[in-house]
Amino acid sequence: MTNTTQSMFESIKSSLKNRRNNSFKDVLKTEIDKTYLIRMIPNKNVDPIQTFYHYYHHTWESKATGQTVGSLCLSTIDERCPMCEQRFKLYNSKDPNKKELAKLLNRKENWLVNCFVIQDPTRPENEKTVKIFRFGKQVKDLVSQALDGLDAKDVGPDAMFDLTDKGCSFRIVVKKNEGGYATYVFSKFLNKSVIEGMTPEKIKDILEKQTHDLSQVYKQLPKKEMLDLIDEHVFCKGENDPFAMNESGGTVVKMDEKPVVPKVEEPVAPKVEEPVAPDNSNNNIDKLLEGLDG
Repeated sequence: MTNTTQSMFESIKSSLKNRRNNSFKDVLKTEIDKTYLIRMIPNKNVDPIQTFYHYYHHTWESKATGQTVGSLCLSTIDERCPMCEQRFKLYNSKDPNKKELAKLLNRKENWLVNCFVIQDPTRPENEKTVKIFRFGKQVKDLVSQALDGLDAKDVGPDAMFDLTDKGCSFRIVVKKNEGGYATYVFSKFLNKSVIEGMTPEKIKDILEKQTHDLSQVYKQLPKKEMLDLIDEHVFCKGENDPFAMNESGGTVVKMDEKPVVPKVEEPVAPKVEEPVAPDNSNNNIDKLLEGLDG
């Protein structure tokens, strides 16, 4: 590995913890009982540290309209989040109805990465194009193991982001768990293989011109609009207008897929002076973050 490649790789590793509106149509849509094949792409054109864009969000089914609504959580940029604070107040209420409302405002965690789509059974027209793969902790753990864990010997940074025959594709396997939600635990990186039709010229064009700025996929709402969203879609105050996905920069984000509902955990009191504590569940990734030149 050259010094340049090593430097880019160190930045890529740190992007698994990096937290910071391309169009929603650029996000790869996956469905239960289907299998997809992609090759991950380093975000060389924008910033290698944003190869994996890490963010938090609040997404729920509106009590007013039944539609899925939500917003990025301000903890994504290490600021106090009114949705986190409202959830804490509701959860600690003695009113059981308010405790139920608190569950709507659970904070979820996701990552984004650019990918070259090799197989897409849901939308074949996406094949041979660059899309954005959105994933949660299950896939994040698989990526971590392949980057610098138990599977690094077979995959590693060179193969994970290589579009030639020396690269490893990632097979996305979507199954239904016992709760009826999508699980990705059967996904895996495959052996090194060629991508049919790929040429050096195409690789150069993909890396330099086709990758998306992942930090611009989801818009961060101002605090006032986040509070308005809670009033309208948790407490059912105000007008009962349906909220829809707005690709032109609107203020309300509507996800076009029903999110996976995580296990409910007791909320932690919001911190006033300190940012949200980092997730230490993957010590190998935290260790990689030390001393990066990102």
